Amino acid sequence: MKRPVSLVASLSLALGMLAACGAEASIGKDQLATICGEKTGGSVNCSCFTDALETNLKPEEFAKVAKAIDANRRYTGFVPGEIANDAALGVTVTQAQLSCSA
Repeated sequence: MKRPVSLVASLSLALGMLAACGAEASIGKDQLATICGEKTGGSVNCSCFTDALETNLKPEEFAKVAKAIDANRRYTGFVPGEIANDAALGVTVTQAQLSCSA
């Protein structure tokens, strides 16, 4: 026997599922190193890079950078424009890249 589901119940369920799927998972140091390895073709300096970011950024800044890099992983550039154009974050990311490429 089929039971009709109310419109309100259906909408509540759908909104709950959207909220659960839209919840942003944080990207940790290991995940960031993995993305770095994917983008650079190897992970030789990726641990250095992620360590430098973690050391030089506040936890919320690290999370912002990691999330942006993760969101940008399908595109050509490694560091998204929103991070590169942010004065404080862009300088820190660039310094981390330079110090780990030597």
